[in-house]
Amino acid sequence: MENTKGEELAALLEKTGHGHHKAFIKTDGVDSEWALWYANTLQKPLSKLLNKELTQSRIIYELVRLEDTADISSTFWPKVYAKDLAKKYL
Repeated sequence: MENTKGEELAALLEKTGHGHHKAFIKTDGVDSEWALWYANTLQKPLSKLLNKELTQSRIIYELVRLEDTADISSTFWPKVYAKDLAKKYL
């Protein structure tokens, strides 16, 4: 993972996470369709950062895949997700 791109990716994911929590403040961030919200919010900035046009469907797939498989027990989730996405797309 290119360090600067990976850090930018982690920062984008973290910022988006905070935005999601604010959007769903009444439910304390709980949203069963969270991946849809993230995909809509991330599509343009993530595609630009990765220099690859990603569909919302692809982003949803990647986020759900990572939710199901990533080990975030010792690291904040944006860093884990960023490392995986950078490895795959950079």
